[in-house]
Amino acid sequence: MTLSWSHKLFLRVNALLGRFPFFDRLMIVVAHGLVYGVIGGAVFWAHMVFGKAQFLLFLSVSIAAYCIGYAVNYGIALLYRHRRPIKEFPQIRTLVHTLGTWKTFPSDHAMTAAVPVAMMIAFGAPWWLSTLFVLGALLVAFSRVYVGVHYPRDVVGGFAVGIMSGLLAYSLILS
Repeated sequence: MTLSWSHKLFLRVNALLGRFPFFDRLMIVVAHGLVYGVIGGAVFWAHMVFGKAQFLLFLSVSIAAYCIGYAVNYGIALLYRHRRPIKEFPQIRTLVHTLGTWKTFPSDHAMTAAVPVAMMIAFGAPWWLSTLFVLGALLVAFSRVYVGVHYPRDVVGGFAVGIMSGLLAYSLILS
């Protein structure tokens, strides 16, 4: 079996599991919970800086972006099937378990974390705050690879779908 760049990078990252117990525990928390912090942070920011009408617009565009993002993610997953790493490499270590193993590409967690990034940029957040949200979303994406449930290509694809879905929803609703 010839390994892709994504498989090779995944196996290198997976080899780190167990070497740094504190980092392992941190990545479990990040993989499960930081996505909610990114979403909540974006909603909090919008609530603090916008009036009621603009805040409701922010929420409406965000919901539309998530609808588009999940539709695209599941459409791609149905057409372009990939198995999770644990199915292709049963010997790997994982730190978390998923609800299912049929869908891995694109990553829903990466998409979910990327939508608020697109919202922050589209709605004019300061560059430093947008950068902080980009870093948070990238950390979510990395953590999904680190804990053993996604390949790098999965999180890159999910991140791209999230950004594009957010910008598409913004342009469709505000045009």
